[in-house]
Amino acid sequence: MNDERPEIITHPITSDGMCGYDDRQQFWVYWREPHGSLTGTLMADLRQHKCLLCTKGWETTATALRDQYFSRETEQHVHKSCYIRYLNFREHARLRDLFGKSGLYDHIEKIVPKPNQYGGAWNTDWFDVHLKFPMKPFIEFGARKRVDAITINRLSTPQRDAIWGKLGEENTTKEHSSDSFMIHAHSHEDVVRYLSTFLGVLSNTPAPVPVTA
Repeated sequence: MNDERPEIITHPITSDGMCGYDDRQQFWVYWREPHGSLTGTLMADLRQHKCLLCTKGWETTATALRDQYFSRETEQHVHKSCYIRYLNFREHARLRDLFGKSGLYDHIEKIVPKPNQYGGAWNTDWFDVHLKFPMKPFIEFGARKRVDAITINRLSTPQRDAIWGKLGEENTTKEHSSDSFMIHAHSHEDVVRYLSTFLGVLSNTPAPVPVTA
């Protein structure tokens, strides 16, 4: 077992020596990477603070004290884990708001959260939004670093062509396959406009009627 401790910490506050002060009174938190090496960074000593989001404090362990994030919105520290949950809550609410403004919300059959498909800074949920239209189309929706990625799947060829005809000239990343169309939205207004376009096409462009036995 590797019991190496960071030499820079001269005044540890934890028994494992992974968290504490150096000779310049700077507060360090260290952790061991999966491959075994030590990694550390300067952080805030939050032992006397409480998180605004959960109202709980920080335990005196390197793992607990590493779980911190300074919010510019409130100018104070919160648990990073709490902040990620907060962002994920906002993402769920944002999805419903944007689909509501586009007119698609009333056509939703179900919303299925899925793991982030981009791996951005916060890794908030992405979603598969299943719709009540023939061919059971669904929209994959998720935040990337600076854009929202939107892909509508299970389109008929006329539907795909109609969407491409309306959005194919948009100055953004976009592509289509045999039964899908993907586009990046740079603003909430763009998201609403693209979703509204999908609604118009799905409502007015014929799709094959599912065959029943």
